[in-house]
Amino acid sequence: MADVETPVPDFAVAVADRQQTESKLRDSDSAKTDFEDEVHRLRGGAAKRRRIHELKSDFEQLSTRASDTITSQGVACDRMQEQVDHLQEELQKASKQLKCITSQRDHAVAEKKQIASARTQNARLEQRLNQMEALHASIKQLQQEKSALQTDLSASRGTSDYLAGQMDRLTTENAGLKTERGQARD
Repeated sequence: MADVETPVPDFAVAVADRQQTESKLRDSDSAKTDFEDEVHRLRGGAAKRRRIHELKSDFEQLSTRASDTITSQGVACDRMQEQVDHLQEELQKASKQLKCITSQRDHAVAEKKQIASARTQNARLEQRLNQMEALHASIKQLQQEKSALQTDLSASRGTSDYLAGQMDRLTTENAGLKTERGQARD
């Protein structure tokens, strides 16, 4: 009888061991699932961080390009304005000279019939007048070029506004990604 009673406690121990092992397996499966979920969440977070980094890099590049464009257009505009100011001064001088030369020519033409030496002076005055008219025509052409350059500058500013809109869009998208990341953490 002693031999018969011994297997029963061994069987009970074996059943208890088996139940304990099954419980550990269930816990292990649950832990594995939790671990896989955590790995998936971390990978998602890493992907979001990479995307945020890409967006930040794109934003910085766009910002740098826009800043460079605005700076170069501003410098070009300043140079153009200096040229225009200089040309306007030259135009005023040329206009005064043209009026003066025209007056002198008219006076010389009136005296041409009376004084032989006035013919030589008249020829010189005509030459100066032609030069001044050519200068005047050049100045008008430069003013037209200035107008075209100002149109180009306006177009560049439109491009700058477009780039600023792109920067705003990227900033909004970046804020959305940060919000998603914050929600994902929660």
